[in-house]
Amino acid sequence: MNKKKVVRIVSVLSLGTVLLTLWAVFSYKESDKFGGFPVPQLAKKTVSRDDFESYTWAGTSEAKEDCLPFLYRSQIKTGGWKKRLQKGL
Repeated sequence: MNKKKVVRIVSVLSLGTVLLTLWAVFSYKESDKFGGFPVPQLAKKTVSRDDFESYTWAGTSEAKEDCLPFLYRSQIKTGGWKKRLQKGL
């Protein structure tokens, strides 16, 4: 491979990494009731009480182990949130 091809490949990979990072950071909003908890931008609130919020989101799947995509679980962990109790699945 010549130097020009290597530079082009590295540039494309770098741009892809930057775009993926920006997408991961800006695709979540903060919960209305629980400050700092990330909620996917495309999620729709279905239930809201003083101590609870429930959303529907096409990004989830009950077939997966945790029902949540890896990037979303990473965003939750990065925010310092920990799993304490899970009802249902």
